[in-house]
Amino acid sequence: MGLMDEKEPFLGSSKNEDNSQDKEYKRLKSLILSGGCRTKDLRAALKTDKVTQEQFSKLSIELAEKFEKEIGVDQLTKVFNRAFLAPQLDSLKQNLNYKEVGEQMQVQAVMVIFLDLKKFKVLNDTYGHAVGDKALQLVAKRLKENTKFYDMVCRVGGDEFLVALPIYDKKQTPQSLEAIFKRIQNKLHENLSVNVDGKDISFEISMGYEVLHKGDDTTAEELLNKADKKMYEAKNGSQE
Repeated sequence: MGLMDEKEPFLGSSKNEDNSQDKEYKRLKSLILSGGCRTKDLRAALKTDKVTQEQFSKLSIELAEKFEKEIGVDQLTKVFNRAFLAPQLDSLKQNLNYKEVGEQMQVQAVMVIFLDLKKFKVLNDTYGHAVGDKALQLVAKRLKENTKFYDMVCRVGGDEFLVALPIYDKKQTPQSLEAIFKRIQNKLHENLSVNVDGKDISFEISMGYEVLHKGDDTTAEELLNKADKKMYEAKNGSQE
C-alpha cells in the first residue's frame, strides 16, 4: 500500500506534463498559422521540454510549409507558384522596356513557355494521385535542369506549368528563339516516365510559347492567354 502511494505523485506529474505539452503544441501550431512563430520559438520549446521531439518535428514541418507558401513556392514541386507569377512577369516587362545604360545587361525579349501533362486525369485515375504527383515532380525537375538560374519556372495550377525566360541576346531571331524552345521541349520528352511497381509508365506533355518583344504593350495576362492557346493547339495536333 505504501509503495503504491509513493508512485502516485510521479504518475500524476507525468499526466500533467503530457497535458502541458499538448497545450503548448496547440498554442505553437496556432501561432504558425497566424504567422507569429519562428524556428527559434520551436527550439526553445523543445529545449525546455514544453513539447516532445515528435511534436517539435511536426511543428517544424508545418512552419517550413507555411514559409514556402509565403515566399511563393509550390510545396509539391518546389518551383514557384501562381501567387509569385504575376508580379514577376510585370517586373520582367518593365525591365524589357528600360532604356539601356552603358554595358549593363538588358532584357531584349521575354519568352513564355506554357505546358501541361497530356491525359493527366487518366494517369491519376489509373495509377493513383501519388503517381500523378511523381509525374508533376519529374516535369518540374526537368524544367529546372534545362533552364538558367535567372529563368522563372512556375506551377500555375493542377498539371500546368509556365516558364518565363528573359532573352539578353541582341541578335536573337525568330529562329534562335524557336531553337531555345525546341531544346527545352526535347529535353523534357527524353524518357519521360515514372516507375510504378517496377514498371515505367510513360506520359507526354503539351507545350506552346509566346514571345514579348521591346515596345510590345501586351499585358502579362494577354501573354499568358496567347501561350495557353498555343499549348492547346499543340495538344490538338495543330503544332508539331
